[in-house]
Amino acid sequence: MFKKTILPLAVGKLLLAGAVWAEGFSFVLETQWKVSSDAVRVVAFSPDGTWFTVVAGKQAVALEIDDRGTVSQRGLLLGARKDVLDCAVSPDGRVVAAVDAGGALHLFDATTLRLTKSVSKAHAGKATAVAFTADGQYVLTGGQKGTVKAWTTTGVLFAELTASRLTRHGDAVIMVAGVPPGRSALSVGEDRQILLWQVDTQQVVRPSMVEMDVLSAAVGGGGRVLALGLQHLSGNISAVRQFVSARETETIDRVRLIDAETGAQMRELEGGDQDVDAVGVTPDGRFVAAGGSRATAVWDAATGRMVTGIPSSEAVTALAFSPEGRWLLTGTRGGQLALYRLTGVGPAPLLQPAPGQIIVIIIEPENVIIERGSPGGPVPRVSTNSLRVRGRIKTSTPLKTLQVNGREITSLEPGDAAEGDYLFTGWVALPRAGRQQVDILVEDQAGSTTHRSFVVERTGELRPPDPAAGRRLALIVGISRYADPSINLDYADDDARALYELLTSEALGPAAFDPRDVRLLLDQEATVAEVNTGLREFLQRATENDFALFFFAGHGAPDPNRIRDIYLLAHDTDPDNIAGTGLLMRHVREAIAAIRARHVVILTDACHSAGMAAPKSLRAIKVNPIHETFLDKMRHASGGLAILTASEAAQTAEESDQWQKHGVFTYHLLAGLRGRADENRDKIVTLGEIMEYVREQVKKDTDARQIPAIGPTSFDRQMPLIIVESH
Repeated sequence: MFKKTILPLAVGKLLLAGAVWAEGFSFVLETQWKVSSDAVRVVAFSPDGTWFTVVAGKQAVALEIDDRGTVSQRGLLLGARKDVLDCAVSPDGRVVAAVDAGGALHLFDATTLRLTKSVSKAHAGKATAVAFTADGQYVLTGGQKGTVKAWTTTGVLFAELTASRLTRHGDAVIMVAGVPPGRSALSVGEDRQILLWQVDTQQVVRPSMVEMDVLSAAVGGGGRVLALGLQHLSGNISAVRQFVSARETETIDRVRLIDAETGAQMRELEGGDQDVDAVGVTPDGRFVAAGGSRATAVWDAATGRMVTGIPSSEAVTALAFSPEGRWLLTGTRGGQLALYRLTGVGPAPLLQPAPGQIIVIIIEPENVIIERGSPGGPVPRVSTNSLRVRGRIKTSTPLKTLQVNGREITSLEPGDAAEGDYLFTGWVALPRAGRQQVDILVEDQAGSTTHRSFVVERTGELRPPDPAAGRRLALIVGISRYADPSINLDYADDDARALYELLTSEALGPAAFDPRDVRLLLDQEATVAEVNTGLREFLQRATENDFALFFFAGHGAPDPNRIRDIYLLAHDTDPDNIAGTGLLMRHVREAIAAIRARHVVILTDACHSAGMAAPKSLRAIKVNPIHETFLDKMRHASGGLAILTASEAAQTAEESDQWQKHGVFTYHLLAGLRGRADENRDKIVTLGEIMEYVREQVKKDTDARQIPAIGPTSFDRQMPLIIVESH
């Protein structure tokens, strides 16, 4: 039985005898505890690595893990009447599947751990293995009689893959696994057969055999590497029958790596000198581990060199790497679990699409599940009237068009330097409270199309601010002349002055800023003290219904001694002592976070803008209405913090005469605010419009040397920013 409390033991680094550190692999024991008096059969991580399941005896338990390695129990997965033999979590993290010695398949809701479906006779005899296809559409199960079946995630039988006697295992199935792309399945049996299946057609793509007994098997490296724990008895194998001494036989154990797609042998790993009752491959495919009677051995998969051995007081019977590569979890014959923090291990590589296939991955909102036609999965809940959708598209041929809710997305970025890999950002309006479907339509130049959907819920009616009561405050900083003339710029002060004149123009009507509510700091006025006063006193006057803007044009740079610390350089900043005389971006963010205004916009045209927001999202801005329309839209704007920086972390913000003596970022910012960003021609530039316009124009003008970056914050894309002046 599982204990309901977990008592972490002391944490410390282990002494690694003979460890080879050149490969970059290292580990620290974080926590060790006893979960059962029975042997641990299976450990399985969720796709995000924040929780896992452990199987021992008749029970399976779900446990949570935080960033510090602290483990706590979520609950038991109840429903099996016989010993649970295998367990798996779906790729979307929504379903847990388990099989037992009575031949049953059990499906659980991963959030509530409630049993949703039991198929009592999924297999004749024992049900020995379970997994999901890579796309999460099917549950794969293997049985004692050599059968392999595919089920829907609701427990409906789709097909028996081993219906033909010519394509089935002659003995129990040890492992099933979903391998990319799509719906391929791999099964390994005690009959030494390895079968690769196409689930949709139930056809064996590539059968193969090994010459040794298979004790254990696992897939890793993004589904591309199959590791087999093998054993061979040499010498007089009839020793028992002929009453010959067992000393005349020899046991040979090793780990073999096989390309899961082609079946080709990649490498044989030796040196463990122990049984290989459990094997595992890191998600990036760099390392292979095998657990046995004395330790967990770790090899470099590319060279075959043994990297280290992780000692164990009991025989290791189960092990698993977390999907992001942070953790290794091992279980023993005596019911012990050990959690190790890893370094040198990365996440699985992104899937490569098959010919004609288009892969859609949603990055934001997080943990959303996209499906064909009818959406499912967790429903993101937001309290704004617009939703940012970020994602990755992978195609086998170049992309032709991408639409989010019928709107074509042209702001695409290359991802991972791979052809056919695109990053995108789109915005979805949420005008009313309640649920709304988001549709993504992708077409490549070969004519292949993919349609994916998910649902988002806007919670409640938004409380409208009173536009009459709200002020519009701005702190505008521009520094061309520094105390150290060696770092002078040409046009940063002109950038700030031009923005000030535009925002305070009476022609803007109700969108105009009262000059008394705008503080302009130019050159020698923009000292560290004055900028800090503007941030920590002037902008702090804003109340809930106000709008606050901070604009900075000048130098930005990291501390040479601590590259992750980014600074804005004030007029009196010493470039040889940035840390002591600059404006640390973390402190700037803290000051901005304290502003009580409903809407806060941050615009920086600095040489390095990475410190404003991390992680970075590449995108631009926009704007909306006029007079009464402007005020009406202000009533329905939902607020938030918007950050637009002039460039990505590794890029330099450019300035030149060709942009009318402005930085390229500010030049297009001003042009957009004067009307060029008014995409729908309603005479109002919205926050979303200006961001998209600036980003696209700067990227175009600099041949992508400079791409404005948007911070990962929540804000209202439809918020009216400025009224276009009449001409």
